[in-house]
Amino acid sequence: MSVLWDLKAELNGLRNTVLGVLDYPAELVPIVNRLSFAQCAYLLSVYRLETLRLVHENLSTDLFSSKKYKFVVGA
Repeated sequence: MSVLWDLKAELNGLRNTVLGVLDYPAELVPIVNRLSFAQCAYLLSVYRLETLRLVHENLSTDLFSSKKYKFVVGA
């Protein structure tokens, strides 16, 4: 039973990390709270990778300020 408790605590920690990166917007809290472990890990991985990319290009760490950053929806 403690393993299950540890997994739930780990998932809640990841969700809180995602919300922290997003500055806890009220409209996204219910959505993030429904994400799986894999979805949270993926979001954090992409965020960190893109942050590193922008830092090394000497751009702002704001992901959405770069004109080169494009979102592909439904791909």
